[in-house]
Amino acid sequence: MSLGSCKEIDQLSLAYAAGYMDGEASFNIYNNRLILQIESCSDLPLNFLANIFKVVIRPLNRKTKRNRQVYRMAVSGKTAYSILSLVSPFMLEKRAKAIKMLSTYEQLCEKKANQTKNCKVPA
Repeated sequence: MSLGSCKEIDQLSLAYAAGYMDGEASFNIYNNRLILQIESCSDLPLNFLANIFKVVIRPLNRKTKRNRQVYRMAVSGKTAYSILSLVSPFMLEKRAKAIKMLSTYEQLCEKKANQTKNCKVPA
């Protein structure tokens, strides 16, 4: 997903997504990749997010204590970066962490690009 493909998302949808993600999402950097993940036993909000961000949700092979199906939306790399960039201005609880993760991911990408450019190919 490119950031350009998300520019048509209306502000109300982004605000809803940010509010839901404030409460339910987890995001971090693992093995130099930005990971964004949401799990829920209600597929309705996840389907909404999947539709606006053009991503996939999947049922997990586990259920809650009350035997309800658990669903997961998990994205990484550029897709996670694009989504987090769009929703972070609307976040309240996790805005500072989102901004920090975005900045750290940008630095990792820049470092990786510089290492690739400076890599000498053996003759």
